Amino acid sequence: MRKMNVLVVLLVIAFDLLFYKQVPGINVSIFCLLLISACIYQKPKLKLDNKWLLIAANAMLTSIFVGIYSDILSVLACLIAVSLLAAYTAEKKSSILIAISGAALSYLRSPFIIIKMLRLQLIKWQSKKEKPEYG
Repeated sequence: MRKMNVLVVLLVIAFDLLFYKQVPGINVSIFCLLLISACIYQKPKLKLDNKWLLIAANAMLTSIFVGIYSDILSVLACLIAVSLLAAYTAEKKSSILIAISGAALSYLRSPFIIIKMLRLQLIKWQSKKEKPEYG
């Protein structure tokens, strides 16, 4: 678990360095390469899975097209390819259709999760504000 936490922190730092106030380009390819490397570091057996290697190559190829063209279509294709890679990495026994639908549902569900988290934070903040402080 600790190994995964360190990887997540390193990927967040890399994402921040690569994308802060930047347009999509070669930074997408570099980050995609870092993501694939992190997946292989976390689960070394992925190197032996031909289906995973094909999906990873697809993600890398679409990220290269983002670097070449930098248009919305290539960014969208890369987003779909990386989402598919993440879904297949999480559950190797799922089909491509299930992995794509799971990624789509995750994207559709995320605004509601963010709203729920913000609402809970607001309730916590308001309950702190209403308590009188003695001292």
